[in-house]
Amino acid sequence: MTDLEKQELRSIIREEILPFSKKALTLKEASIVTSLTERTIYKKTSLGEIPHYKQSGKLFFDRLELESWLLENRGFSKEDISRAAATYNMNVQLNNR
Repeated sequence: MTDLEKQELRSIIREEILPFSKKALTLKEASIVTSLTERTIYKKTSLGEIPHYKQSGKLFFDRLELESWLLENRGFSKEDISRAAATYNMNVQLNNR
């Protein structure tokens, strides 16, 4: 492996893999984990829309909290909606007897 290949590999590990193994993330790492721009994340912290911590004037993020935040507003599939509608209709019919 050449020195350039080693350097590229270190860069990939540092910038792409490391954020997923750390607990406390920087703004840049949070951007990688969420696929949001740093500007968007900063704006969301200002609006109180994203979980974050501030220490010595710097923003930090808990990786698990970010992942939970990303999964908060789940969309429903057509199958989920059909199943819920069928359950609702069955309950209405049972209650009307």
